Amino acid sequence: MKTHLSCIPCFFKQALEAARLAGADEVTQKKVLDELARLLGDFSLSDCPPQMGKIIYGLVRKITGKDDPFKEIKDKSNRFALALYPEMKKKVEDSDDRLLTAVELAIAGNIIDYGVKNSLEVEKEIEEFLNQGFSVNSKNNKVRFDYQDFKWIIDPLDGTHNYIKGITVFGVSIALEFKNEVVLGVIYMPLAKSPFASISTLSPFSFRPLTITS
Repeated sequence: MKTHLSCIPCFFKQALEAARLAGADEVTQKKVLDELARLLGDFSLSDCPPQMGKIIYGLVRKITGKDDPFKEIKDKSNRFALALYPEMKKKVEDSDDRLLTAVELAIAGNIIDYGVKNSLEVEKEIEEFLNQGFSVNSKNNKVRFDYQDFKWIIDPLDGTHNYIKGITVFGVSIALEFKNEVVLGVIYMPLAKSPFASISTLSPFSFRPLTITS
């Protein structure tokens, strides 16, 4: 994911909102924006937006002296989510496909993100999300998988002998089988900091081999 020019106004909006939440006065808010403008000159569009997000919130903490401008909102959101939990649990229990509904609700939970949206109608948006379904595993296009057709295979320490002997070539290996055919393989070598991934064709969807770079 790369940064687009249309992301830049959002960076300033995020910085301003965070500074205001930190209780900064207008002079301090402008100082945050001025410093962000200076830093943007060295920010590459090939970097992803979350990298700038880290810079923004670090900048706000440094200038305002407040470690977490979102603490009150986090506390409020946690209380709201806990109050909503019994209703969401009932949705799962009453569903014909409990696992799918649980996954959908977990994904829908991502809308509780004040850093992206400063006003939330959570219950309404969750209902809209559940009604629209997934673009891949969708209620609308009737594409469904039997979860029993999938099997995860995990080797938490692939290369045990190398690890014991102090050789750096070892890692975590994960594979996903679909109907007894391996469709996904991921290897992570922690010392080499090199993740490798390969995806085969999974009918009715086609995936190209995945190359992960720095």
